[in-house]
Amino acid sequence: MRYLFFTFFGLFLGCLLLAMHVYVWRRMVQDTELKGWARNLCTGIVYTGIGLSAAAILLPFVLPPEYIHVFVVSGFCWLGILFYLTVLLLPWDLGLVMMGASRWFYRKRVNFEKVEEEDEVVDEERRVFVSRAAATGALVGTGIFVGVGVRGASEIETPEIEVKLARLPSQLEGFKIVQITDMHIGAILEKNFVRQVVDTVNGLKPDLIAITGDLVDAQVRHIGKDIAPLAELKARYGVHFVTGNHEYYIGAQPWLNMLDRIGIN
Repeated sequence: MRYLFFTFFGLFLGCLLLAMHVYVWRRMVQDTELKGWARNLCTGIVYTGIGLSAAAILLPFVLPPEYIHVFVVSGFCWLGILFYLTVLLLPWDLGLVMMGASRWFYRKRVNFEKVEEEDEVVDEERRVFVSRAAATGALVGTGIFVGVGVRGASEIETPEIEVKLARLPSQLEGFKIVQITDMHIGAILEKNFVRQVVDTVNGLKPDLIAITGDLVDAQVRHIGKDIAPLAELKARYGVHFVTGNHEYYIGAQPWLNMLDRIGIN
């Protein structure tokens, strides 16, 4: 059943990503009427992006991170670019749909033949200019979003949240829980990052540490050594872990066994 689910999920994800690539190509290349080397370059980038996307998603299942680091980093950066281009271009299409709908209602209320004559006159230069303006705006916005994301990807944030409970026993006043979540250790973030997290968390002197899923993005045999520093986490009431969806993508039980061996509940 598990393999059947992942097969359908993989097919759905593959079709979705392919549709996004086709959509972005049409809006950024075809509708803007790029010619010559510019068209070939942009089309080549989209084809390369398809390959990098597949590599970023599939290679961590079969190869150690040190062999695929460049492909995975490049692939996920491209997926970020693809996502923001799609999100920023969609409002353009929604606007076109709304304009088409308004013209359809307009036809119902005025002389139909007159509207058809007006429709025959298409300002092609204006259409291309607007398409290029929309593509440029989406490209600039994507550059800003992706740049900020890449810059903050490896930053460790420790916001403090005070939880007030009316019936909290007095002996638990000031009880400190440190939550670690979504580290995604694998081909992008490795042992040095884990070491930084351990040092930061221990410096907070927690009473309890909770690791809440998506700790890893690769198999134990490939990155077990990168996770080893977690054994040095210190908390009065222990270190506790719950699985996230990414643990199940690459095999949860081996990770549960390893974490248990290094003292994480």
